[in-house]
Amino acid sequence: MWEKYAEEVGFVPFAKDTIRQTFDKLDEKEILEIASAIGETTMKELILLRFNKISFDNMIVFLETVFSRYGTVRHDIDGTLHHFQVYHGISIKFSKFLAEIIRATSKDLSYKFRILDIDANILSVEIQELSKRP
Repeated sequence: MWEKYAEEVGFVPFAKDTIRQTFDKLDEKEILEIASAIGETTMKELILLRFNKISFDNMIVFLETVFSRYGTVRHDIDGTLHHFQVYHGISIKFSKFLAEIIRATSKDLSYKFRILDIDANILSVEIQELSKRP
């Protein structure tokens, strides 16, 4: 299923080492600018392409799918709070890139996003739909 949509939008596979080396050449400001643009446009377009509607639940399913492309994902739910741990093993810059994509995707959609932990191997975040707070 993912491959169908990945091909439609022009995704190409890269080895983790290729991504790591590419990100090592970029400064943090460039990485955040690229991630922000992707989150504000491309991610929302992909969610629409896959589900025909941007909603919190659709975004959560989509993020889990995207995260799984980079490594191991743990997704826990505590009421309306979704906690993701993504073990990608690429670099701290890549962790920051993923975090900024989520932040930018959540922007203007009434979602609360918080980084719990970030390092060279793991990104841990919480996401909650504001209108469904307990």
